[in-house]
Amino acid sequence: MAKVRRRFLVGLIVLLVVACALFLVWRFESRSYRKAFDIDTSVHTPDTLRVASYNIKLLDEGKGLSNITEELKDMDIDILCLQEVDQNALRSGNFDQVEAIANALDFPYYHFYKTMFVFPGHYGLAILSKYPIKEVISREIPQEIFTEPRILAEAIIQLDDKEIHVYNTHFTWNQQRVQMKEVNFVHDNLAKENIILMGDFNSFWNEKQEQYLGLQQLNNEENRLITFMGFASPDNIFIDDAFEVISMQMQATTFSDHAMVYADLKVK
Repeated sequence: MAKVRRRFLVGLIVLLVVACALFLVWRFESRSYRKAFDIDTSVHTPDTLRVASYNIKLLDEGKGLSNITEELKDMDIDILCLQEVDQNALRSGNFDQVEAIANALDFPYYHFYKTMFVFPGHYGLAILSKYPIKEVISREIPQEIFTEPRILAEAIIQLDDKEIHVYNTHFTWNQQRVQMKEVNFVHDNLAKENIILMGDFNSFWNEKQEQYLGLQQLNNEENRLITFMGFASPDNIFIDDAFEVISMQMQATTFSDHAMVYADLKVK
């Protein structure tokens, strides 16, 4: 009986050690980095851009690649921000969702920003572009230790002689105190000009985040797009005065619980 009890205790200790190790990998894996790329500066860019933000909900556990391809293939999107993306995770088919979407929709430039470990891969955000990505930056948003990690993803995209700063983020679910800290972090880490900020802001408590971010909010009270479960508008696009809004619309989904928002912008 003593041997059985001892083996049980040893097994329990091993399980606790493994669980602690997995938690440390999940919570404290580095999410802040900066990478630069050699790019082709001769790529011609248009006077207008179509930008879009889409929470793809793990591509319906990996089964929705054909759906998103069919939805977006004729939409001529220039820059696409994705939230809730898996990369080589067992739970969603164990493949690189960003690479698959980029190949299916002809995005030559793309980057996956990991936010947390999901066996045996990662979960996070992505930015895809038809135009050269000069640099990518990931900034971890400070969070409490037992909460889901969050980041502010940035891609510096070359448009002829102009660099634009495209940001993607996914805020904490419907917690005003935490979201205000996230809003302040984003505000403090934005570039000085040429800004497009997109993402799932989970903003059920306040539809006027522009007053805190200092940017123009395109999904707003005057042009409200219901993008989540038929009642909420968490998905949004914000811009600074380097861009002029031509239109702001939404695209219904066939696999996610979020609709996609997209805007046509004139580059000033």
